[in-house]
Amino acid sequence: MLLVTRLSVFAGALVLAGANCPAGAATVARCPADLHGHPPARADAASLFDGDPRNNALLAPSESRGQSNTWWQNVWRFNPGSAANVTVICRYETTREAVVFKLPASVRICRQDPTSFACE
Repeated sequence: MLLVTRLSVFAGALVLAGANCPAGAATVARCPADLHGHPPARADAASLFDGDPRNNALLAPSESRGQSNTWWQNVWRFNPGSAANVTVICRYETTREAVVFKLPASVRICRQDPTSFACE
């Protein structure tokens, strides 16, 4: 299930509030290409958390690749079933709105580059 939300910081905790949106395919998860005309945030388009993002358990990528500060890619790899507790927050330029969703347990890999985030 996707959740469009406004993100705000309150006493150091991430507060989520918003309305439900229809989910995408069950075996593939991705951040929408834009949110109400806002493009993905370049530096932190997607963040992955172990469980509830309010607990601040941010997952570091399994791999990070870059070239001359112009291109980069982060990759997260998951053992079978281990993605079931992962929450993704997709962020967008010039808005505090975000898309929040849980990964399906079937996800084995997620990839992020400057313009997209997708999981298989």
